[in-house]
Amino acid sequence: MLRLAAVCVLGTISAGCTTFDQPLQYPSLSVTNARVLEAGIFEQKFAIELSVQNPNSFDLPVKGLDYTLHLAGEKFAEGVTAQAFSVPAFGESSFETQVSTNLMSTIRHLSHLIKDAPKEVDYLIEGKLKLSLPLVRSIPFSESGLVDLGRD
Repeated sequence: MLRLAAVCVLGTISAGCTTFDQPLQYPSLSVTNARVLEAGIFEQKFAIELSVQNPNSFDLPVKGLDYTLHLAGEKFAEGVTAQAFSVPAFGESSFETQVSTNLMSTIRHLSHLIKDAPKEVDYLIEGKLKLSLPLVRSIPFSESGLVDLGRD
C-alpha cells in the first residue's frame, strides 16, 4: 500500500512538470514599442508594448506578469499587469502595459540619451509570467534586445 502511494505521489509530481505529456518550454518576451502617456513632475507613465512568443504545442493561459525594465544598463521602471490573455500554441500575442518612473530616474536616463543621441538603446526586461496551468503558477523570464528610438 505504501509503495502504491509513493508511485501515485511521484506520478503526480512528474505530471506537474509537464503539460499534455510535454515539458514546458519557456516563452520569450520582447519590447516592441514604447510611448509616453503622462509626464508629470514626480511621476511619468509609459505604455510598453510587449510580444510573447510561445514555443509550446499548447496554448499558454497568462493571467498577468510582473517585471523590471532596464534601459542602457540601468533600472528604468517596474510594472505589473493583471491583464489576462492566451498565447496560442507555436504563436505569439502582443499586449500593452503601463510602467511608472520617478523624475530622478527619468532625468538621468533622458540626459544620457540626449547627450549620446543613440539611434537605439539596449534593454533588459525580467520578471515572472503568471500562468493558469495546474502546478505551474509562474515562470521567470529575462530577455534583452534593442529598442529603436526612431532617430535618423
